[in-house]
Amino acid sequence: TNENSKEVVEQTMPSLIVVPVSLIHNWQKETIKFAPLLKIHLYINHNRTKEIDTFNNYDIILSTYGIVRNDIEILENIDFHYIILDESQIIKNPASKIYKAVLRLQSQYKLVLTGTPIENSLTDLWAQMNFLNYGLLGDLRFFKEEFLKPIENQNSEEHQIKLNKLI
Repeated sequence: TNENSKEVVEQTMPSLIVVPVSLIHNWQKETIKFAPLLKIHLYINHNRTKEIDTFNNYDIILSTYGIVRNDIEILENIDFHYIILDESQIIKNPASKIYKAVLRLQSQYKLVLTGTPIENSLTDLWAQMNFLNYGLLGDLRFFKEEFLKPIENQNSEEHQIKLNKLI
C-alpha cells in the first residue's frame, strides 16, 4: 500500500462466542492479550442491552449458554460471522433448551471447542456435529439406528469406520 493512503477498515458482522459463565472473563482477557484491536462486547448478566443494533459496533460478542437460551428470540435475528461454542459438550442433549436455542442461531461459520466430545454416548457427538453441519449425520433417529446401536451395542468396527470418515 502507498504510505499516503488511508487504510480502509471494512465493517464485518460480529462473531458470537458462547462459553460457560466461569470462562467469560478468561476469554475476555485472552482476547485482549492476543487480539487487542478487536472490540469485545460482554453480553451477560441482567443489565445486558436488548438493542441488537449495537452489536455491529463490535467484532466479538461474548456470552454464556444460559443467556443464549434465555435471549434466543433476540439473538436468532442476528447474522453472525462466526459462532464459536467453547465447552461444546454442553449442547450434548438434543432435547435440551440450550441445544434447541443454539440451533436457531445464524452464522456464516461455526466452530465447537471441546476436550470431551463424547461423555456418555455417541449422541453427544451427533448433537455437536448437527450444530456444525446440520443433517450431515442424518436426524437423531437415523443416527441411532445407523451408528449408535451398531457401535455401542454390537461394537461394529464397520460402522465405526463409516462414522469416522463422515466426521
